[in-house]
Amino acid sequence: MQGRKHQRHRQDGFSLLELLIVLGILSLLAGLGAGGSRGVRQWLAVNETRSLFMEIENACQLYRMERGNWPSALAGGEMDLNEAGSGWRIQLASYMERRVLDSILEDGFGNTRVYLILDDDGDHWIKSEQFETLDAAMVPSRIWSRVAVYSLDAEGHLAGANWGYDE
Repeated sequence: MQGRKHQRHRQDGFSLLELLIVLGILSLLAGLGAGGSRGVRQWLAVNETRSLFMEIENACQLYRMERGNWPSALAGGEMDLNEAGSGWRIQLASYMERRVLDSILEDGFGNTRVYLILDDDGDHWIKSEQFETLDAAMVPSRIWSRVAVYSLDAEGHLAGANWGYDE
């Protein structure tokens, strides 16, 4: 029975090496997941912005087709939709989803500087001189549209637009 004295005692649990390997694998997987989620968040922000701008553009177009003119609250050149008051929201309420009727309009990136320009002369072109807020380097020469909607980030750079701007 003396042989039993020298038997190794079996311990339950994990060794330090096993725990370090598991933690290393988990941190590697977390790093891969975080990188992929950034791309998904960017994609969602771009699509949310496009959806919002399309909704505003379509509401303006429907209003014009039904009534023969643009909403009077949107007349007068380029305007910041969050500083324009609620007149335009009231006029377009029946043409828009409820989310646009909230107190502060925000694009998918969280920017609240959202601008709108209407084609007042009826030629379907919005010209570069109508973009008063955009930096000259970001202004398209002209776009074929009756409504232009765009947003600026905190630094004043173009964040999104309904004329196909992609970063």
